[in-house]
Amino acid sequence: MGQRVWIMHDNEPQEWIVEVIHLGDVEGNHRPMPTYDLRTTDPQPLRGVFHEKNVWENKIKATKRELCLSFLTDKD
Repeated sequence: MGQRVWIMHDNEPQEWIVEVIHLGDVEGNHRPMPTYDLRTTDPQPLRGVFHEKNVWENKIKATKRELCLSFLTDKD
């Protein structure tokens, strides 16, 4: 926990911090992929800290570059 990761949020790459890792079927939908609970790295002055719950592991990248490159195809 506490690792900084990148996800797409509000149509832009954003850095988040891992709070909880769920190993197993958290929502009861029989998908074995781990999910993560995340929070924003910096609080927003007027809106506070944002939280995202049960983000699929395949949506999370270690770096901003890796996240952006994940949207390219072989044709790009």
